[in-house]
Amino acid sequence: MDKEKVRRSNKWGLNQMPTKKSILLKSPVLNKSLPLLLLGLSLMSLYEGAWGGDETPPPPAVAPTTEPQPSSTPSFPGVEKQVRFVNREAGVTLAGMMVLPPGKGPFPAALYLGGAGPGGVNPYIVSFAEDLARKGIAVLVYDKRGIGQSTGDFKTSHYPEFQQDAVCGFEFLKRQPQIKPNKVGLIGHSEGGMITEETAAGHPDVSFIVLMAAPGMRGDRLRALQGVQESKAYGVDGKVLEKVQEIMADALPLLETEKDPQAARQKLHEILMKGYADLNEKEKTQLREVLEADNPTLEEKATTPWYRRFLLWDPIPYLKKIQCPVLALNGDKDIAVVYPQNLAAIGEALKEGGNRDYTLKMFPNINHLFQHCVTGAPTENLPYQPTFAQDVLPFMGEWLVIHTK
Repeated sequence: MDKEKVRRSNKWGLNQMPTKKSILLKSPVLNKSLPLLLLGLSLMSLYEGAWGGDETPPPPAVAPTTEPQPSSTPSFPGVEKQVRFVNREAGVTLAGMMVLPPGKGPFPAALYLGGAGPGGVNPYIVSFAEDLARKGIAVLVYDKRGIGQSTGDFKTSHYPEFQQDAVCGFEFLKRQPQIKPNKVGLIGHSEGGMITEETAAGHPDVSFIVLMAAPGMRGDRLRALQGVQESKAYGVDGKVLEKVQEIMADALPLLETEKDPQAARQKLHEILMKGYADLNEKEKTQLREVLEADNPTLEEKATTPWYRRFLLWDPIPYLKKIQCPVLALNGDKDIAVVYPQNLAAIGEALKEGGNRDYTLKMFPNINHLFQHCVTGAPTENLPYQPTFAQDVLPFMGEWLVIHTK
């Protein structure tokens, strides 16, 4: 591991001490007829790790662990264990790292679930786990299917499969002798927040959850909101923004009703061409940057099974079932999971479901990756930041200390 990548600052400024008192943010109710769809900015992973290649080793008969190893960060007083656990139903083995606080334990613990993309065990997340371990919270991080030393196929797996793996990781963590089995929770970022919401709703033994830029609304409404915010971040003309909204309004009903992918791609292409028809060259370039900058193209990606499932995925029924303590965090410059609409929706659903211990927190000048920024646009040139922003980590750590006593 590159030691340079896990450098950190010791200057933590705690801007507000969390308590068990719930904080409910107020915001106007979103118009339920909001135009629906935009591929645009995906729920980005925290760290784009390297592909491990197409070949993966076969799963072992058991899930072995190694003896604790010294941390690669010289100043870290705890230990790190390379671990493996098995999703026997799927026939995959997940490889990860358990970061333990100093001392004998047993310790409260959290399973970390990253956003879309490979993610996994990388210096960025290990540094984050070490920060929490300094507070006395053990953290398990692992490589997704088909990434690093984990078996399976990442390219054909999506959040339903990742959610199965998360449940296995949670059960594995509870069984470890260094861990308090009744003090194990989940920390989920972005798509990992979706998995956290669904897992916590179905498993009452989850003792707490932390939602980092987690969706609080159905996928189609989230994509529509992303489209507007992304257009503004790129500084598009007003006419182009109107075209984005028109295209979204036409595209979603098509993706809901046209089940044949090839036919849906052709019809979506026609909608896009119609949107370009009365634009000048500058406006066409702006619209293309917003809608079609991705590879594969919008027509190809928007008609995949993953995207169709996401458009109809709704966190509200899951949030209403969650009764454990919840910490939900968002940055005001997040244009993928937009504040305040998503954070307010999470609070409203938890309140309606009868949850009496939830905290909602917005951090100023923080983007989707919980890094300090100016605009939040994915094209913004930011200085190197080795882990989550230092005003986010103390707040989360103190909340976890309070809620795992």
